[in-house]
Amino acid sequence: MKYSIEPWAGCSGCASFGNVIYDQDHFVSHETREAVTDPLGNAWYYAAGYEADDKCAWNPAPFLAGGFGYQYEYANNVHDCVATQ
Repeated sequence: MKYSIEPWAGCSGCASFGNVIYDQDHFVSHETREAVTDPLGNAWYYAAGYEADDKCAWNPAPFLAGGFGYQYEYANNVHDCVATQ
């Protein structure tokens, strides 16, 4: 069984958007997707050594669509962060 661990966005150093709800939505989106795309911690990394979801962290801001928060995903075909709803 794979799972993600979510930090509490209200902690010191965990906030980015200045809104705990936006920040928490980011963590849930980010960490859950990493649990799916890199469940063993040995999948795709980019040159700086981060996982795919780290490349687009905090992008866009705020990232709410249809009432749900999400983070963009890096797409190799366009070499950029894109919406993946």
